[in-house]
Amino acid sequence: DINGLDPSKKAINVAKEIGINAKVGTADELPYENNSFDLLIYGFCLYLCDTTDLFKIAAEAHRVLKKSSWISIVDFWSPNHKVIPYHHLSGINTHKYEFSKMFLWHPSYVTVEHQLRSHDDFKFTDNSDEWLSVTTIRRYDEK
Repeated sequence: DINGLDPSKKAINVAKEIGINAKVGTADELPYENNSFDLLIYGFCLYLCDTTDLFKIAAEAHRVLKKSSWISIVDFWSPNHKVIPYHHLSGINTHKYEFSKMFLWHPSYVTVEHQLRSHDDFKFTDNSDEWLSVTTIRRYDEK
């Protein structure tokens, strides 16, 4: 099964049209049972989250992931936290950050792969303002 979650009802309707079991919601309160998923994908969403919610988002991910599972994060990236005005809507800030750090402090999580790319053409760039990352994290829990 493929499940999706988004705060936008419009996005949920589109997901349902293509066969995804989608729900309206946010990553800080996942409407799923404990130990439900083998894989969580954060696709260009963490940069829009309030930084005060990141601990709750990580805790919710840990709660719904199975003991041996995966996390994929595709999002804007910076080695240092950057706050940038959201160009699609005034009054909202976005965040560039190394979001994998939300999980990697915990001994059960390890980075399997981390790639930096340009936002525009998905090729490597030296321009750090254009960086996005694709990070794959593995959760290994002791038995």
